[in-house]
Amino acid sequence: MCKGTACIAEKRHVIDAVVTVNVTEHQALELPVCMLHGDTRTGAFPSDVKATVQYGETFRH
Repeated sequence: MCKGTACIAEKRHVIDAVVTVNVTEHQALELPVCMLHGDTRTGAFPSDVKATVQYGETFRH
């Protein structure tokens, strides 16, 4: 592209990526003594949550 006698000799681009992170916390509740069964009862995590911290399915490395 030219303006008058000056022409663009070269173009350079800078790209900034915006990253959004979603963190979902899962908690397992525990009843110290179950009145019905007389023992401790602890809730379960979803089957795909196996570690205290892990990457989700959409994370690619």
